[in-house]
Amino acid sequence: MGGLGEVHALLVWQTHALLAPRRAHRLPRRIFDAVERPTAFPATVLVSAAPGHLTLLAVGQVLQQSLELAVILAALRKATDGERLMLRLGAECGLRRLEIAKVHSRDVMRDLVGWSLVVVGKGDKQRIVPIGDDLALLIRSAHGYCFPGRWSRHVESSYIGRRLSTLLGDGWTAHSLRHRYATTTYAATRDPLLVSKLLGHASVETTQRYIAMPDDRLRAAVEATRLAA
Repeated sequence: MGGLGEVHALLVWQTHALLAPRRAHRLPRRIFDAVERPTAFPATVLVSAAPGHLTLLAVGQVLQQSLELAVILAALRKATDGERLMLRLGAECGLRRLEIAKVHSRDVMRDLVGWSLVVVGKGDKQRIVPIGDDLALLIRSAHGYCFPGRWSRHVESSYIGRRLSTLLGDGWTAHSLRHRYATTTYAATRDPLLVSKLLGHASVETTQRYIAMPDDRLRAAVEATRLAA
């Protein structure tokens, strides 16, 4: 909870800064409860706290992004070196639990642009995910499987899931990291096809269920439908 406490003041400031001009006292109590007890409110709850109200949705998304980052940073602070790598592979690469378990030092490759990770996904299908220099170095330094198993080549996906759920806390899982990756990469690229390829989805329709639409896109849609005064 120490890491979450460090961002508590920021969350309160963001909430009041956004809502002060908009009669914050009319907001559902749930939003302010989320500021006080962030781990009790997963991202989906925050976004759906006030359906149909763009102002409230904006607040939910600000809180969602801040809470996700706070939860991940708090987990990183108390994690072991191996657990930090698990967290980063989920948050920075969008990997599934089994994909994290199977990461091997030989899966890192370099091209003219930078480092990438060859991910073996569902059905043994491969995809290429760009990664940063420091993450590439960490994976390569394993000289084998990053998470070797006691009885097999690598650990089970259930082991990865348990470790990440314990680190992140109630309501947050390895899949939460994958959803965050989908949303942040979409916000940066606005390209659902690209995000779909990075996630290893068979269709863009599947990817769309992962993406939380950025509020500025929603606001632009509303502005586009306004009738001229």
